[in-house]
Amino acid sequence: MQNIELLINELSWEKFEKRFLQETELTDAFRNLYKCLKAAHEDYKGINITILADEKKLTSFVQEISEWLAAEDKLLISSFRNLVFEKLNIADWTEKPIHGSPVNYYYLPGLIAAEEDRLLNGSSIAEITERKHLFAKENGTYYLLVNLIRSKYGQESVIQIIREELPQPRMQVEIDFIESEMTFKEWIEPYISIGNLLENPKRFLKTAKRIQGKTIYQEIGTGYYWYFDNFHKDFSQKDAKVLVELEVFDKTGLHIGTAEAKEGKLNTENRKKDRKISV
Repeated sequence: MQNIELLINELSWEKFEKRFLQETELTDAFRNLYKCLKAAHEDYKGINITILADEKKLTSFVQEISEWLAAEDKLLISSFRNLVFEKLNIADWTEKPIHGSPVNYYYLPGLIAAEEDRLLNGSSIAEITERKHLFAKENGTYYLLVNLIRSKYGQESVIQIIREELPQPRMQVEIDFIESEMTFKEWIEPYISIGNLLENPKRFLKTAKRIQGKTIYQEIGTGYYWYFDNFHKDFSQKDAKVLVELEVFDKTGLHIGTAEAKEGKLNTENRKKDRKISV
């Protein structure tokens, strides 16, 4: 099962009252956010999606929005509250943050601005940056940020963050984001395809073994061991996030080749004689 951590970006609704001149525009923006979270909750049961937020700021935002919207939009507010605070069981990352001193986080397109305007410490963006930096390769988790539309963080294809931990050189981390149900479905589609192949119970059995943070599966018909390789990705895709190749080993753990991700067709020409896994 694929693991995705989805963080709600509280910075994306800063000064929202200045971005939406008409109430209908604000209603549509809030509905977009609702639909993103609703889709994550209801539409992808085969993927393990964890939603995180700064719960205090999210609660405050919903209360502020409720005071802006007209009476006929109160049902939307009620539905949002029910989804977010009752059904989703959102994790409050601020209770046990991963990021913190002495690391600083900066929004790359904002580097020419005053430091207090570009420093992201204490935000969900800083938190997702550190989680991706520390854990993405280790446990195979994918990270996604959810924005309220029309924020400055939605102006590029990815959000580029500078991670600074002196005296080490600055490093750039790219964060995927979504702002609508449609962009969420486009982003998550590759992971549905990935999960379907190895999680087909008629072809594969899940084992307790892991490598590169990936679960190893055993093919029922052959006894071969399969897992997705973190180092082979489709660089035509945004952030090169789509894993496209599986490593395949025989019953004794010897490498016998690779397979493409869509249908699992084995290619023995890529066999590496010196490669082996413990079975």
